[in-house]
Amino acid sequence: MAALLDGLISSRETSTSFDFATPPGPPLSIQPEGAISSSSRFQARTEYVGRRIAAQAVALAQTGQTTFIHHSQVETSPIIQDALAGSSLHAMRNPANATIVKNEISRRAALLIQAVETLIAHCPTAGLDLLPPVQALLIYQSIRLFSTIDITQQAQAERDATYLASWAAKLREELQPFNTPRDWTHWVRQESVRRTILFVEVITGVYRFLKLGWDTGEREIDNLSFTAQAALWEARSEVEWEMAWTKYPRLEATMSTFRRDTKAGKADDFEEMGIIFRATFTGLEALERWLGGDRDLLRKWGLREQTLPQY
Repeated sequence: MAALLDGLISSRETSTSFDFATPPGPPLSIQPEGAISSSSRFQARTEYVGRRIAAQAVALAQTGQTTFIHHSQVETSPIIQDALAGSSLHAMRNPANATIVKNEISRRAALLIQAVETLIAHCPTAGLDLLPPVQALLIYQSIRLFSTIDITQQAQAERDATYLASWAAKLREELQPFNTPRDWTHWVRQESVRRTILFVEVITGVYRFLKLGWDTGEREIDNLSFTAQAALWEARSEVEWEMAWTKYPRLEATMSTFRRDTKAGKADDFEEMGIIFRATFTGLEALERWLGGDRDLLRKWGLREQTLPQY
């Protein structure tokens, strides 16, 4: 898989207003009974999560890691390296190069989809590693669906969401319950799959809510899980990870019991995925109180920006 993908691709909180392209014609859909509407208390929370989604590509460019891509993957995956290059272009976007950057992001997404779909069509039973392609497409979707300054790529990204859902469904087969891993590499793989599948649900639900004004509130996410302990996810070596494994609460959280599973955690124990779900479940004001009004933490998590970044 890597060889074919390499060949095809290597050619080289103040409220933010999200704008969404709406095609002409009949309404996109009818709000179903029991849906969560944009007039609910979830509006501000969802806009906040949308801003964190929009920032993922810049985070990858600046740190080599996101809330669902582990830094160790970048060194070993040409697909993630390509997404990193695209993210770096996106992070340097300005009025003079905006069209070039937009076209390059579109090109990379199209080549990724072409490569993966070609492989699936020719060897559907082969053991394809779909984790890097799903992660890379999530980065491109984050850029194209959640940009606050350019909505022209949304229509194509909406069509590409079909591929994301299809690949993620196959990747779900790798999900495993929490256990004692053999080593750091094994844990990173398991945790990356958990976080990636979870982020697929997040990006899908948040985009639907912000564009349509409602979400179905369906519970596909309830049984998904991830490890919220920042020291484990952000460890830079196996030695550092082993120390964190024994020193800190692991905060192995299932979505349906998130607050109970993470009650032992303090503010410094959480990285971005945990902050996103804490904001979702408790609200932004409660999150700020829980962070103790710490200006550095509020700024770190996008709750006290002087000037909001444009993505």
